[in-house]
Amino acid sequence: MTFNMRNIALAIVLSGLSQALAAQDLLASPAETYLGSVNEAAKSQSIGDLDIATRALIENQRVSTQAKFDTLWKAYQMYRTVPTLAAYTVSAIGFLKPVDQLQALKDEFTRKDTPSKNRVQLVQAIAGIYRAPSAGPALTDADQIRNSDVLLFLQHAAADQDSDVARAAVLAYSRAVPGPRAAALIHQANQQGALGAEHFMRESIIQIPALPAADQDATIDSILVLGGLRANGPEAVTLTRLLGAYLKSEKFTESIGAGSRQKLDAFLLAQEPGRTPGWASGGFPYVDYNNWLEARGRLAGVSDSAMPDFMLGQLLGSSSGGEQVAAVMAAQFGPTIASKATEPQRKQLLQRLSNTGQVSLLPGVGQHDLHARAVQMLAR
Repeated sequence: MTFNMRNIALAIVLSGLSQALAAQDLLASPAETYLGSVNEAAKSQSIGDLDIATRALIENQRVSTQAKFDTLWKAYQMYRTVPTLAAYTVSAIGFLKPVDQLQALKDEFTRKDTPSKNRVQLVQAIAGIYRAPSAGPALTDADQIRNSDVLLFLQHAAADQDSDVARAAVLAYSRAVPGPRAAALIHQANQQGALGAEHFMRESIIQIPALPAADQDATIDSILVLGGLRANGPEAVTLTRLLGAYLKSEKFTESIGAGSRQKLDAFLLAQEPGRTPGWASGGFPYVDYNNWLEARGRLAGVSDSAMPDFMLGQLLGSSSGGEQVAAVMAAQFGPTIASKATEPQRKQLLQRLSNTGQVSLLPGVGQHDLHARAVQMLAR
């Protein structure tokens, strides 16, 4: 009996403590709760648990956007000289897209004592305020003025002496309004050393459909020169991968002029994935090969409906081997190619698969698995 009474007494005490803690939590405002989490993160030097608190604050529908901004901004001001926390809180502010706080963000960016990492995050937060004309309802006059303000800020930031800041501004501007102005900023930043080869080539490629024909040619010439600086070197491999990823889109490629298409195809033809020396390490690049072949079809004006026939014809060419067959059959046009191929064509492709040794691995998928899938599709 004594034991039971002690247990009951302990339960009553614990229950009272739990209720007191719950009442204390209810009294704490969302702002206080969040700032407490930020303080704990500062003490532990870890932002792991801060993710949960940040998400809870941003998703809390009972808290106004202004109150959320004020809370995050206070956290930023408290730890603006602590790189990880400062960058994290500004990044969280970016999720709010605080259109009414544009000037405050710009003022913080221009302060002489604002750390570089903070300024990069501020660029991204400000860029997020830009609203594309195609997004949602028609733009109001206030939206258009704000958009102009954001783009002007990004243009100035693209010339910043800090290469990390300049790169962030150029990337944000080029994605917001691709076209001649963005292409000029990319070229400027590249000359200043703010962009590496991969950033320069990717962003330049993205601009191509939005450029007039003459500018398209100049842009394509500049990336092909960079891609060919070292024959079969890393730049050439990177450019081949990027061109394959973008040019396989029919909508993307149809805007490119005939002369530029020929230049691009000539480059791709000389950089077939898996065959040129630059691709020698790391096994056969299945995804890159499939993108490469599809991109070559698009440059030749091949539509979706005609792509399976084009790819089948390429696979039946004398230079194709088992890796090439497995790469194409594992991708989106594989089932259609298998259904279109005649029995002699299927036998020819199966023969090439059987002659390929099983060596390298595709990340997450064994080469043997890809070959087995191709065999299963063709041996019907």
